[in-house]
Amino acid sequence: MVWPQAAALLVAGWLMIGPPEVYQPTVPWAKPMNNSAVGAQTDKLRNQAETDQGAFRRLRELADGGSAMAQFAMGTLYDPDFRLSKIVSPDINTSMAWYEKAAAQGHSIAQQDLAAKYYQGRWVPMNYNRAIYWFQKAADQGNRVAERILGIANEEGRGVAVNKTVALEWYKRAADHGDAIAETKIGDAYLFGNGFAKSYTEAARWFIRAAAQGNAYADMRIGECYLYGHGVEKNLEHAFDYFHKAAQGGDGDGQFYLGDMYDKGLATPVDVELAFDWFKKGAENGNSYAQNALGLAYANGRGVRRNIGVARYWLQKAKDNGSADAARNLANLP
Repeated sequence: MVWPQAAALLVAGWLMIGPPEVYQPTVPWAKPMNNSAVGAQTDKLRNQAETDQGAFRRLRELADGGSAMAQFAMGTLYDPDFRLSKIVSPDINTSMAWYEKAAAQGHSIAQQDLAAKYYQGRWVPMNYNRAIYWFQKAADQGNRVAERILGIANEEGRGVAVNKTVALEWYKRAADHGDAIAETKIGDAYLFGNGFAKSYTEAARWFIRAAAQGNAYADMRIGECYLYGHGVEKNLEHAFDYFHKAAQGGDGDGQFYLGDMYDKGLATPVDVELAFDWFKKGAENGNSYAQNALGLAYANGRGVRRNIGVARYWLQKAKDNGSADAARNLANLP
């Protein structure tokens, strides 16, 4: 089993990305992060140590001898989030102790993992102060995940006072290091006027950057831009294409929009069966618009056999999800 550096990231969705890359600095603060993480030999030893006692002992010797890379690797072997080792049982205290040793030597992914555990309260008591401390250490090395989470912390006031301006500065640092999620955060800031003057043009520019990296949420937002002519010239064909990519990428809003375009015949022939299929995917993804649309599809027998009981179920789900339209539709059911 090859253990990717991405395994160092916690499993929470807002942290899952590919391995951090090294980017050349384009502004003074954008220092390229040390991405050695584990050298080839330590990497190989780490893989072997999952099942081989001898390899585990050699890795432990390297860690005891002060190798930050080996210390980080030891931390992952004990980390309950991964459960990869057949040699040792998961132990959060031992894992955190090894991460601390590696982090103290400047290992940015160990710093990131420590921070994330404290930030989420995952396996350890939540501690925003410790989380911010270690995220800052990692961010100082250009760790784009840490930069992004510092943006979220400043935007939401977790461990620091709410400061939208500082949040956007962190998002821009993460974006400068190629973080697509941070790019969507900046796009949202311009879209909703959150920390910046509202600008559809700027929002579209940032969403296009993130979409180019395969970010499904950004695909959905660009689809909206083309659907409504926000920041770009209105183009239903482009909207359809982006909604299709967003929907296939698992974005619930994108799944609803794609279903709606099939249902209404926008930039595509009307296809109520395909519309139903995408509404169903979006509804199961927790999207209230899709849940409402799915309920109406069952209520009207559009794309599916009419079933008032199932219609009531999905309209209730949408209502519970905050949809006023679903509440009205539910009241009008026979």
